[in-house]
Amino acid sequence: MEDRDKTAFTTKRELYRFTRMPFGLTNAPPTFQRLMNGVLRRLTWLTCLVYLDGIIVFTKGGIERHVVELAYIFNKLWAAGQSLKLKKCSFLTTSMECLGHHLTKDGVQPAEHLVTSVREFSEAYDNEVKNFVHLVGYYRNCFAAFGFIVEPLTCLLKKDVEWKWSEAKRLPSSA
Repeated sequence: MEDRDKTAFTTKRELYRFTRMPFGLTNAPPTFQRLMNGVLRRLTWLTCLVYLDGIIVFTKGGIERHVVELAYIFNKLWAAGQSLKLKKCSFLTTSMECLGHHLTKDGVQPAEHLVTSVREFSEAYDNEVKNFVHLVGYYRNCFAAFGFIVEPLTCLLKKDVEWKWSEAKRLPSSA
């Protein structure tokens, strides 16, 4: 039985089988990640990084070397039956945004639009605080004393704590 048969369904008129990985299947993301890890297994961390359908190709040694690596990766993807959407690709860039981070040859920084939303945060209610703590927690490596900075906010999330917003709950502007 083909894997496609496992996702088949029928209607009054016919039998349908997916030809691509459908959205909504619980195991779709880890299954696809395993596929991509297998396809690019000897290249990961040497010349590319893969997260689901995102591939970052990096090289040292100039554009000529980069083009060779791209061609090799394209061939590996093609051999595995994978394709690329040109409108989702960026080639020969020296910086990019990926998963909420800005990547350059100099390092990794939080994406500017997310930094702006953190800076503009003033006061929150109930779930907004939880969402905010999770947002800044994603960037905990960028804060020297993350736990100390968000401790007043995490206190608000404890059960049976009176909700009281005060100056003590505000994040330091230097954070």
